[in-house]
Amino acid sequence: MAYISDSFPACPEALWALWACRKLLTLRIPPMFPCDHPGRFNDKSLETIANCWPNMRHLSVGGPSLSSAGLIHIAKGCLRLQELELDRTVAMSEEIAHAMCLCGLRGLETISFTFTPVSPGAIKELLGACPRLERIEVHIGISDYFMNVDDDVSKRKYSHIVKKLAALKQENQEFARVLWIKADYG
Repeated sequence: MAYISDSFPACPEALWALWACRKLLTLRIPPMFPCDHPGRFNDKSLETIANCWPNMRHLSVGGPSLSSAGLIHIAKGCLRLQELELDRTVAMSEEIAHAMCLCGLRGLETISFTFTPVSPGAIKELLGACPRLERIEVHIGISDYFMNVDDDVSKRKYSHIVKKLAALKQENQEFARVLWIKADYG
């Protein structure tokens, strides 16, 4: 199921109304730009998803109002999650990845970071803690990290970030096998 609306984002009340679909295994709630109410899909929305659909297998969420607290709700509540896409959301640090892995994600097979900054440490943490992980997709752009995308300093820093992520593929065969990186400018 996909919930896509720029006028009525998937707030906790809207998600609660969908709870009648108790056997829901797939849910896509991509961030909308522009959106009339960008803050309505938030950590409480993720908590509602975790509480309503503990058997969720495939989840795609994102937006500027999500934080590590909401992601931890998903890791704790959706213990059968196999695929997780984080789209334009909070930067994934090693600390956030560690906290999520402590709570769950044991069955995770694919994780995608779509225009979501992710650190090399977070990728290492996920690969080390998720025994079934077969694919880590990273699709980033310079605007995910810097406001001024035309600045030479920002371009150099972004290039360094991409090189650090790409260097993971050289570390060992496991990273080379599961890590997919697409880096855009813009």
